[in-house]
Amino acid sequence: MGEFGPESSNPVTAPFWAAAREGQLVLPFDPATGAACWYPREDEGVVYDWRAVDGAAELFAFSVVRGPINPLFEAPYAPALVVLGAVPGVRLVTQIVDCDFGSLRCGMALELCFRELHPRGRAAFVAPVFRPAVG
Repeated sequence: MGEFGPESSNPVTAPFWAAAREGQLVLPFDPATGAACWYPREDEGVVYDWRAVDGAAELFAFSVVRGPINPLFEAPYAPALVVLGAVPGVRLVTQIVDCDFGSLRCGMALELCFRELHPRGRAAFVAPVFRPAVG
């Protein structure tokens, strides 16, 4: 697969980033099977059906980065893998925000939000991130 990122001109991933800029989470679905295809593949001839999905999720795995591991992002931050409730077979790589990182637990309920991220040396971009669900 080609570059996957907000700066990518890759037509396979561009709908994801365009929707994020509008505050929507969309995923590609295979029109033949109706199944979500995450991550999208550059299969010749496949045209995905991009659909908005609900942002309720469960924390599958996470780490709290307190030191300079990725020079693009200022520590601390919490990269995570989340499972979407509406599409259980899909796991998204994301960040957890708006919480005390010490309170994070695998299996906890999360809700979708969007943030403008500011990686060092690159243009800011809007990305889907998650925070602990209220209630």
